[in-house]
Amino acid sequence: DRPGTAASLREELSRAEKLGISDALVVIDPGHGGSDPGCTGERGLVEADVCWDVAQRLAARLIYSGAGVRLTRTEAEECSATERARRGNEIGGDAFVSVHLNTHDEPTPEGASTFYFGGSRSGETLADKILDELTALGLRDCRSHARSYTILKETRMPAVLVEPVFITNPDEEKRLEDLDFRSMLAAAIAHGIISYFHDKD
Repeated sequence: DRPGTAASLREELSRAEKLGISDALVVIDPGHGGSDPGCTGERGLVEADVCWDVAQRLAARLIYSGAGVRLTRTEAEECSATERARRGNEIGGDAFVSVHLNTHDEPTPEGASTFYFGGSRSGETLADKILDELTALGLRDCRSHARSYTILKETRMPAVLVEPVFITNPDEEKRLEDLDFRSMLAAAIAHGIISYFHDKD
């Protein structure tokens, strides 16, 4: 009966009802796109292009694991955060994962971060599980953070924004040029999502 708890409770009950990843529908949101390229690294990588590629690899991993998967946009499409959230809600997904790359004015910051909407316990759990898998790759732990970003606030399901590396860090940008590394990032995110649906503690 406490204010603000209904949405969180609804998320937790929905998750508890799922039999596992094969019973889940995951909405993947590739960051930026269309006329919004995001950030471009010093080596010339474009954030929107990398986000799309990692999102495709993530989708393939989840489908192989038995999950249903839908994307919020096409490759060349630009969408506002509100439109992405609306599409996710319309799809009726069980989890929403937005794929981005982190940026900074300085070239030295590195590592993986995840973000969830404050008050969403399921969102926090999903963010933590994804981050655990990313840091297991040897990436610096930049922690999970509660934020009121539109993409997190307006979705009616556990939602996480994932920033696995900094495109503004030359070393991490160079690693992103390796398609095998992108596959490793996608696999880590997928393992975190799978763990979220299988571990109900």
